[in-house]
Amino acid sequence: PERAWDLTIKGNSVMVVSDGSALVGQGDLGPLAALPVLEGLSLFMRELADVDAFPLPVDSGDPAVIADTVTKISSVFAGVHLADISAPNCFAVEDALKGALDIPVLHGDAEGTAAALLAGVLNGLQVTGRIIEDITVCVAGSGPGAAAFRRLVDAAGAAEVRAAESQDAMHDLIKGADVYVGVGAPGSLGADDIAAMAAEPIVFALGMPNPDLDPSDAGGVAVFGTGRPDLPNQVNSTLAFPGIWRGLLDVRASALTDQAVMAAACAIANVVAEEGAVAADYVVPSVFNKKLVPAVAAAVADASQRAGVARVAPAA
Repeated sequence: PERAWDLTIKGNSVMVVSDGSALVGQGDLGPLAALPVLEGLSLFMRELADVDAFPLPVDSGDPAVIADTVTKISSVFAGVHLADISAPNCFAVEDALKGALDIPVLHGDAEGTAAALLAGVLNGLQVTGRIIEDITVCVAGSGPGAAAFRRLVDAAGAAEVRAAESQDAMHDLIKGADVYVGVGAPGSLGADDIAAMAAEPIVFALGMPNPDLDPSDAGGVAVFGTGRPDLPNQVNSTLAFPGIWRGLLDVRASALTDQAVMAAACAIANVVAEEGAVAADYVVPSVFNKKLVPAVAAAVADASQRAGVARVAPAA
C-alpha cells in the first residue's frame, strides 16, 4: 500500500469538502452553491502550493452521512480539507473523520483561520510593545474559527482568554482586553467598546461582508484587521492552508497536530518580521507573498516530524 503514495495521484491529492451550509456572507445555500467556493479553494492550493485539490460538495446536512461519504472515498487522497459547514455539524464531521482516517483533516474555517489570526496578533504585539504572556484576549463568537483561535492563543501563552458567545457578553468581556477577535454582525462592535479596552488595543473584526467594527470607528485602535481585501491587514484562512497542506503532504503526515498549527502561525508572522516591515498596517503578509507558502510548509513539515506523525522526511 505504501507504494500508492509514489505511483498514483494519492500523494499530492486533497479533497475539499462542504455541504454548503455556511457559505461566507451567504449562509446555507446548499452543495451546488458551494461548488464555486470549493473550486476557488482548490485553485489557491494548486497555484500557491502545487497541491492537487478536488472539490467535493456533499448533498446532505447529516454530519454522519458527510463523514461516511468522505471516509468511503478517502483512499484516493492524502488529506481532507473541510470548508463552510455550519456549526455544530462541522465539529461532528471533523471529529468523526479524525477518528476514522490515517490522513490529515484540516478544517479551514477553524485551524486555518486560527493560525492566520495568531500570526496577526503576534505581530500586533510587536507594534504595541507587548508580550503575549501579559495580554487579555476577548474572542467573540461560537463558530469554528472562534473556538480554534481560543485554543491556539491559550496554548501560545496568553494570560487570559475570554469567550464571548453572545453580543451582550461581548460588551462586558471586552472591557480591559488588549485584543479583540470576533466574527459578528456589522456594527456589533462600537466606539464605546473600543474605549473600554486597554490602551492601544488590537482588533481583528472578521465579520463578512462588513466587519464587526466600522473602520470609521477604529480611530482609537492601534492595530486593526478585517477579512476584507480592500483594507490593510486582511486576515483569512488562505494565509495558512496552502502552506499547511504543502508541509503535510511533503512528509505524508497521518494527522494535523496542534503543534503544526502553532508552527504555521509563527511562520506566517515571521514572513513579515523577517522583512523588517512589521507595522500597524502590515501585521500579516499578502497571500501572494512568494515567501509565505515555503515558510509555512517547512515549519509544518518540521512540526509534524517532531510530533511523530510524518511517514517520511521532506525531500532535500
